[in-house]
Amino acid sequence: MNKKIDIYTYKDESTFKLLAKSIRIACFWLYIVLSPLNIISVSFGWSVMKYVSFIILSIYLLFGIADFKLVISSPKKVWMLYLIYVCLTLLWSDNGNNSLTNVLGKVETGCFAFLLINDSIPKKTQKVIENGFLISGCIVILFSLLFGSLDTTSRLVINDKLFLADGNEINTYLIMPVIICIKRSFNKGPKDLLVILLHVSIIVLSLYVCLLTGSRSGLISLLTAIVFSVFAFIKLKIKKVFLALSILAFLYLFIINVVLPSLPQDMLQRYSFENAVNDKGSERLIIWETQWHYLTDNPARLFFGYGFGGINGYQRASHNVFLQEIVCGGFVGLSLFILLLISLIRYSYSQGNISAIIGLLSSISIYMFLSLNSSNKATWIIFMFALYQFRKED
Repeated sequence: MNKKIDIYTYKDESTFKLLAKSIRIACFWLYIVLSPLNIISVSFGWSVMKYVSFIILSIYLLFGIADFKLVISSPKKVWMLYLIYVCLTLLWSDNGNNSLTNVLGKVETGCFAFLLINDSIPKKTQKVIENGFLISGCIVILFSLLFGSLDTTSRLVINDKLFLADGNEINTYLIMPVIICIKRSFNKGPKDLLVILLHVSIIVLSLYVCLLTGSRSGLISLLTAIVFSVFAFIKLKIKKVFLALSILAFLYLFIINVVLPSLPQDMLQRYSFENAVNDKGSERLIIWETQWHYLTDNPARLFFGYGFGGINGYQRASHNVFLQEIVCGGFVGLSLFILLLISLIRYSYSQGNISAIIGLLSSISIYMFLSLNSSNKATWIIFMFALYQFRKED
């Protein structure tokens, strides 16, 4: 019997399914590559990426929906529970409008994750996805060097009328490129010297931009990514070890002798331990103490929180993701968020996705000193990347 051919069916149905699957993967690749557009504003306080996201979603629904089956992995189940609880916090939020904006942002991010990451893909396709992170990182580096300027404290910001990003957000886009560059450099041999130099150049430029931003938390996250990547990807062969040590020695000497001397003196002082103590981590200690009093003053809030974006008044930003979760969602919200992180790390480990694990750990290191909002695209994309199921053969 001949197969019925309609708008969703080709004579060779497997070919059409493969095409639809390729489109779904391409949509996530585009989502990664174009994510730096999140720092460009157009109207109503929306970024260009907001519009681009809906265009990507439309392409996905029009051309990639064939043979679509929603796969609910264990991390997705936890993520769903977390989002359901986030929505419930609207019932007891003290700041309904602001909370609604925060909740809708988290739900939007979750929906994109569940739709875009829904296929098992061959392990070799991981390299294609990683290329997207490299391109994204290079775009951010170009934005920073071409449109960035030093503010009154000698810190790099992209704060022209068109741009929204501060130094902290810039650094979140550099985590995965640094990890991938180290991974690929260590996997290459001496014959691939030009490729290695290209990857090392991206690492150097990432560190240079990071140092220019004056973001101590950003520097911690990149150093975390470098240390974990070295231990994870180095191969215990004499040539590989020698190559890895040579790369690290070059990075150290170049940064000490070229990068640091080029930075303003005010910037260098900012990275000193004495300066961090004197300014109390840019007043973060004061903020943390204030936010903790919000909880201890009301025991019920300790368990259920104030709602996401529900605190009015002084210093609504917690500048610590775990404090943010407990203030906004109480112990219940914090527990679900930690469970989500653990679930993503375990799942990535089972898939051999070491890059995603290091990316998650490095991201958390930066958000020990920052608040994690739905607008932080680069970080949530790492969460999405950790959802991928890989297989060895196509």
